[in-house]
Amino acid sequence: MEAGEVAETTGHLNPLSAVERQIVVLAGAGHTNDEIARRLFLSARTVEWSRTKIHRKLRAAEATCGDAP
Repeated sequence: MEAGEVAETTGHLNPLSAVERQIVVLAGAGHTNDEIARRLFLSARTVEWSRTKIHRKLRAAEATCGDAP
């Protein structure tokens, strides 16, 4: 897999949509919400809300795997 790519999986193993995975990659690379929004042709508010949903989904996935405290 190339740098910046995210593995494609399905079902409960990867609860994130394709756009959410792109947001994760860009945020992980240090881009701001405004920069991510411009790159993905979204509003900054959409990116902000997506990041909130991403955190919720990942916490839920972690809890179902038994990794949560």
